[in-house]
Amino acid sequence: AKAIATLSAGAKHIDVIAQAINTRDWLKIRSDKIEGWMEARYLSFDSAHAPFLPARLQCRSASGALNISYSRADFDGVGGKDLWALEPPQAFASGWTVKTHGQNAVGGILRVDPKHCALAGSAESFPFAVAVQIGEFRLSGCCL
Repeated sequence: AKAIATLSAGAKHIDVIAQAINTRDWLKIRSDKIEGWMEARYLSFDSAHAPFLPARLQCRSASGALNISYSRADFDGVGGKDLWALEPPQAFASGWTVKTHGQNAVGGILRVDPKHCALAGSAESFPFAVAVQIGEFRLSGCCL
């Protein structure tokens, strides 16, 4: 696809007005007079502290994969698949909490911390740790 406009690094006040449902990798954005689609991996939420929370995180855990993309998260794991709606993140001293809403209106919390994370038995290192609790469901893992 051809680029129709560019945003400077660190641009602020970008509104997300739509999200691609099929891939969740693309967000439709509006900033000043620019409107168009942008890959979520290039965006982060405004925050009082750095590092900033990326709009797209790909996470792994011992029980499956968790993909977080702006307003949705999907889990594909040993116990099956699930999809959650996400509220905007709330920053706290060292990371973020996100309220979630799953099937049957079950609510929960997703917490993301910007810290070194490694899965047991793996030499791979990740920049974010994630913990999720939705009803009886619990998950912890590492994210890029």
